[in-house]
Amino acid sequence: MKKLYRQFNELNIDIEVEPMHVDEVERKRIKNAVLMKKKKPNLTRKLSAASLLAAAVLILSITLNMTNPVLAAKLPIIGNIFEHFQKENKAYVFDEYNEYSTEIGTTKKSSGIEITITNAVYDGESVTIAYTMKSEVDLGEKPYLDGPSPIEEFDYGYIQGGLITEKIGDKEYAGLYITDLMSGVKPEKIHFRWDGNAVYSEKLKEPIEGDWSFAFTLDTLESKERRLQGYHSQDGGMETLLYKMVSTPISTTFYFTEKVDEHLDQWKEENWETVMFRYLVKDNLGNEYNVLPNGGYGDSKFYMNSRITTSTIDKKASFLMITPVVEIFRIVNDDGVMELVKEPYPIEPIKLDLKK
Repeated sequence: MKKLYRQFNELNIDIEVEPMHVDEVERKRIKNAVLMKKKKPNLTRKLSAASLLAAAVLILSITLNMTNPVLAAKLPIIGNIFEHFQKENKAYVFDEYNEYSTEIGTTKKSSGIEITITNAVYDGESVTIAYTMKSEVDLGEKPYLDGPSPIEEFDYGYIQGGLITEKIGDKEYAGLYITDLMSGVKPEKIHFRWDGNAVYSEKLKEPIEGDWSFAFTLDTLESKERRLQGYHSQDGGMETLLYKMVSTPISTTFYFTEKVDEHLDQWKEENWETVMFRYLVKDNLGNEYNVLPNGGYGDSKFYMNSRITTSTIDKKASFLMITPVVEIFRIVNDDGVMELVKEPYPIEPIKLDLKK
């Protein structure tokens, strides 16, 4: 997981990047970016491991409420789950999540594994969950709970965005999970379920099956939506349009429409499979913001809708410079293995006026 996010969020575009092979997990993530996301997802083991990207993004919003002595005893080292993972990877955006999360405190035990949902938060853009795991046997370094996570108020338009776990003690683990609400009306209250049915780990030859089902209701945080016009970037058949910005107390979300000219000769000559965009965001004060890709949806690889999330924007900033970075992948063998065609390259920045 960390390797995947570092590739997309910490890549230095000034350094020459040689074409590289993409493993099975990332290949599935890339394919996800060009497939329609209009139906309710069936979260499988491979989907969870990939955490989608572009679909993809990650990052979970939950905190361990240390006023609970039982939970505090389970996490003597890391304390706040958000702070822990933020320190582990500076690309995360959990700075404000602890303050706004809702305590859940529900525990289920099955097949010798006890799982506790500690906190959750819903900001209208994503649902983020923190959980702990305690096992009777060693599950390795990064076990994770898998299973469908339906939302009663949504028939479609949401995808799993991230799943990260870490060993924090002897047979004890902490995890973060996120579901991105990509489209549709965002209700003020949602009924969320996580029907966990198996625990996976590289250490296990077979998953441990069980019943860890959780259900809870979350109220949305206050948010401000701004519809945008005239903000776009275009170069050499690559085009991205910024059309919406949503600000909440814990994050800022940007919505894009991405277009690629399907008549470019390279589609056939260089065997292109898909073009993806990532984004660099900084303000006029010199602040550079972590960027988490939330995913993409559409019915054509030449025309996609996508979304990214950053931390909250500095209130003193007057404008943002959002730079699209183009990444082109091609198929290299009959098994569908893909690689970067060339070094990712930036196109014209989008200057977003924050004072309008």
